[in-house]
Amino acid sequence: MVKLLGYTLAVLLAATQLPPKEGRIESVKESKAPFASFTTYRWEKGYDAYDKSIHKTIVDAIDAELAARGFSKVTSGAAAVTVRYHTVVRTDVLLDKLDEFEKAGKVAPTKALGRLVIVMRDAADKRVWAVDTVQPVHADPATRERDLREVIGRMFETYPGAKK
Repeated sequence: MVKLLGYTLAVLLAATQLPPKEGRIESVKESKAPFASFTTYRWEKGYDAYDKSIHKTIVDAIDAELAARGFSKVTSGAAAVTVRYHTVVRTDVLLDKLDEFEKAGKVAPTKALGRLVIVMRDAADKRVWAVDTVQPVHADPATRERDLREVIGRMFETYPGAKK
């Protein structure tokens, strides 16, 4: 009985950690966080993009969004908040095409999806804001960069502090 209760709790907790549906952006904030007082930030390492050009695009886009909200980046010393991002890319089989392709003896088509999470923590290392999305990843590098910048802009639209 205790094991069953433990498994049930584990499943319930895991269900709350599912990524957003493709194309959606989900944001959470600490309701008591003093967002107006956050003026400086420092980068911390997250699960960075493997591709160095994608990593640079993500960091540059986040830096630009934070600057637009009045933040200044510090490279050493104390900052009001820390920022990190986590990303992973996966390949999904298009299930709606699976039967058709299997009957024809072909491999089912796939699509690449990228998950991006941006996390902001205060000086006490408490998460004050996080935003998460799953988006299609295009093969063309120029399209990928444009899409990343656009998605990060949409993610920051959920930030509790106003643009300055």
